Amino acid sequence: LRKYDEDGSLAEELEATVKGGNPHVEGVVYPKIAEVALFGGLGCGKQLLRLVVEHLERLKSSARQNYDYIVLQATDNSVPFYESMGFTRVGCVQSKNPCPDEYVSGPIEEYMTQKNGETCQQIAKKFGVDVWDVIFLNQPLYGSVLQHQSWLKEGTRIFVPKKVEQPSENKFTPKWYVSRENDTPRGIAKKFKVNFGELLQANKRRYPELTGNSRLMEGTRIQIANFHIDE
Repeated sequence: LRKYDEDGSLAEELEATVKGGNPHVEGVVYPKIAEVALFGGLGCGKQLLRLVVEHLERLKSSARQNYDYIVLQATDNSVPFYESMGFTRVGCVQSKNPCPDEYVSGPIEEYMTQKNGETCQQIAKKFGVDVWDVIFLNQPLYGSVLQHQSWLKEGTRIFVPKKVEQPSENKFTPKWYVSRENDTPRGIAKKFKVNFGELLQANKRRYPELTGNSRLMEGTRIQIANFHIDE
């Protein structure tokens, strides 16, 4: 049974992520989507892919790398392998054909700062969005000097990603929690109100020695939903 994005909800999630750029110049950048390319035929693809995923999970966020998704291209023969690692087949993410002079971005709204000293961090909190998305959208205007705590003048125009209605949870997509130092699987199950036994068994696929009271290192990735998916 092939795992694919039957209702298109995953493709809609990908298309709705923050993006910006001109495909005829620098290209359209999706800072929340990491594209992975691996060499085949090495006999160690599963280990390599796991290392890449774990590396991406631990990357420090920035305006150009704040990953929520990983995408790749697969040959027909490699589809079962990537499915076994938790990947789901989707169609084209960017399907429109913009004109050569068009700057492409996701849904945005404009905000004018109300006083001197406002920061991107404060604006992101006000709109309930990720501060790195705010910085990404505005760096083409203000350059790399724009950061979390940069003080803005009153009347500065700031682009903010428009929040879109979240689609219903995709049953083919695992849901993850990045642990804090000394979190335990039992505590995480209680926090998210999920079955402890199912959470433990699902994560023992990645961490065979895991127990309910294991003390986790900060940054450990724990699956907290859709336990039927074996990555």
